[in-house]
Amino acid sequence: MKVKLNYVANQVTPEGLDEVQRMILAYKLGQHVAFSGSPGTGKTNLVVALPKIVQRPLFDTTCDTFMTESPLVGAPELSGSNGATVTVWNNGIASAAAEQNGIFYGDEFDLLPGSVQKRLNSLFDDRRSIRRRDGKEIKAGDNFFGVVSYNPSDKASKRELEESVADRFVHFNFN
Repeated sequence: MKVKLNYVANQVTPEGLDEVQRMILAYKLGQHVAFSGSPGTGKTNLVVALPKIVQRPLFDTTCDTFMTESPLVGAPELSGSNGATVTVWNNGIASAAAEQNGIFYGDEFDLLPGSVQKRLNSLFDDRRSIRRRDGKEIKAGDNFFGVVSYNPSDKASKRELEESVADRFVHFNFN
């Protein structure tokens, strides 16, 4: 099957692999990836091209310093049912990606508070699952793939990926 991409690979390794080939290799091996690079280097464009290649849905969000775990893992919501109000749990973006065997993309992931980054550890390691606060465990399918990106900084005030989080990813440097 031929897939038309609107992406031009420009990051070639000494082994002759470009970033598209490396990302697909990581995907096939079940290894999540972290993209590091300045704004405008093509990190997001590469992620947007991936679903077309592997035929999986993309679940993406832009992270920030005020984001809690709820939009990522899940949260309760009030819903009407037969004239009564009931509480139902909705999956967050990462949980939905795992449950639907999709691709999770967290842009600016380093801006998340450390506790929120670490909350997703079990999804990105060998357990490949996450437990919502209502107790339901969401197990990732075999094709679930996690991608995070961040812009490195030399500023002391800039957050970095938590070490335990960073260990769960293969890192690509865009420069």
